[in-house]
Amino acid sequence: MKKELTKRLLSSLIIAPIALFFIIKGSVFFIFFLGIIFLVTSYEWLNMSKKLKKLKIFGICFLFSSFVLAYLLRKTQGFDLFLFIILISVLTDLGGYIFGKIFKGPKLTKISPNKTYSGVIGSFLVSVIGGLIYLEFLPGVLFWSYFNGYEQAGIGYNLFTLLIISIISLISQLGDLTISFFKRLAKIKDTGNILPGHGGLLDRIDGIIFVVPFSYIILNFTGYWYMKKKIAIVGSTGSIGTTLLNIIAKNKNEFDIKLLAANKNYTLLLKQAKQFNVKNLIITDNKSFEILKKKTEKTNIKIYNNFKSLNKIFKKKIDYAMSSIVGIKGLDPTINIIKFTKKIAIANKESIICGWKLIENELKKNNTKFIPVDSEHFSLWYGLQNKSINNVENLFLTASGGPLYKIPLNKIKKVKVSEALNHPNWKMGKKISIDSATLINKVYEVIEAKNIFKIPYNKIQILIHPKSYIHAILKFNNGLINIIAHDTTMKIPIFNTLYSNDNPHLPSNNLDIKILNNLNFKKVDDKRFPMIKLLTLLPKKNSLYETVIVSANDALVELFLKKKIKFHQIHKKLFELIRLKEFTKYKKKYPRNINDIYNLNDYVHLKLFKKVYKSW
Repeated sequence: MKKELTKRLLSSLIIAPIALFFIIKGSVFFIFFLGIIFLVTSYEWLNMSKKLKKLKIFGICFLFSSFVLAYLLRKTQGFDLFLFIILISVLTDLGGYIFGKIFKGPKLTKISPNKTYSGVIGSFLVSVIGGLIYLEFLPGVLFWSYFNGYEQAGIGYNLFTLLIISIISLISQLGDLTISFFKRLAKIKDTGNILPGHGGLLDRIDGIIFVVPFSYIILNFTGYWYMKKKIAIVGSTGSIGTTLLNIIAKNKNEFDIKLLAANKNYTLLLKQAKQFNVKNLIITDNKSFEILKKKTEKTNIKIYNNFKSLNKIFKKKIDYAMSSIVGIKGLDPTINIIKFTKKIAIANKESIICGWKLIENELKKNNTKFIPVDSEHFSLWYGLQNKSINNVENLFLTASGGPLYKIPLNKIKKVKVSEALNHPNWKMGKKISIDSATLINKVYEVIEAKNIFKIPYNKIQILIHPKSYIHAILKFNNGLINIIAHDTTMKIPIFNTLYSNDNPHLPSNNLDIKILNNLNFKKVDDKRFPMIKLLTLLPKKNSLYETVIVSANDALVELFLKKKIKFHQIHKKLFELIRLKEFTKYKKKYPRNINDIYNLNDYVHLKLFKKVYKSW
């Protein structure tokens, strides 16, 4: 036994690293690897089945389908999950062999005289221990991230894990017995002698070729899909959307993206759909819609032109939706998708500013959880977990000061578009970069904080913090102060809205002591940032006046980006417009529906271009 075991171990030590290389490498390397194994096992099967002519074709077809499914399993679920399944099968075989030889005992069946009851126990025991160790070192693998559905069904995690490993082990043992049955019919001991101490290759992977089809079927057609997080990304081609997809790409096997939506960028949208195997796309620009429709004619991807199609896409609630379309046009998709998701992360400032009451009503009506994405509001949301807003004395939002913070005031009039877009800390879209340069983005964030957390304006303050390391500060009535800090990357709040309470690990930088020793907070200078004066004009309650401000700013920023106006004219023309009597009356008017907001938005744009633009 010792000699045979030594041979097995030595050959395994040689074969395992080679197999591991091809499994991890994937792509053509994995196809080549599978092709070699298929040829060898097919040759062994043909030799074994010379006396079993009727089974020749059946055996080859089964082997071929098993290897095709192995490729698909590795491709769709990732190498870590595929490796887990293979590991359980290998450990099942190893545990059965060692326990059977050591403890011996009663024979299991005449089909395979060497199989014993002690071997069966060993198979289960070793595969469970090995599987749990594997999951301990790689907690993102398999069902850790998908456990919520089964937890709701009342199945404990440990029981569930043991059940999965035990089923894989059982199928592997049945596969071993099946090949043993055919060997007995053919009156041979081994299928070949290619592997010292192992016999034929088919002898050693008999369990695996049965486990793979079973795993593929289970993972693709049953409860596993239920456990994958089903998500939708509205605004997938923007900076927030692409960052979210980059996060998902690291653990693709955890997510099932049901929908991607964009405005014009059909090229990137289609690329994303192919990369993440997304079957439903929404593109709202008519010209882009027609182009994309033609490009996907011969595919199974469905293309839609608006968000009225959501009821065709979602048959039941998904787990997570990201709304990140820039501008006021993001309000409609945000409100429409709420009813179809259990949780929504909103990165669209304008939606929260102009239509918060409408959003809040939909959230309550559909029992949908909301998480803000903005780094400041996410930080506040995180800092207020299990705490009452009534216990907050003040909250502070930080502002970097943007790209123009150190430019002399007398040079503001000559600021170029490229200078205003060059943010020192953040990589953002053009619109939000200009809003950061004027600091109207902080005005927006104050309104957002008031709406989301139901805290009055007089309890919210803005601090200039050029390092952008501290994102929010909460001062409580009991004297305690909660400071929320993280690196200047939107990856952190986006990652945490996606995983929420799943407690995953995101690689990040160590605590930066140098920044902590030089936080350098300052009050906002309203001469440098006159937009801050907007806070004195805001009504206490959420009204349509906020829509006037947002709409005017959107149009003016667009004109600046097109080099139609100077940078300093953005705030001047904004104040000029919103102080008109026909607009100040909206301080006492409140949005009843989306149309109220969109109609006013159109009217502001029309007024701005007709009345004001002519005078410039």
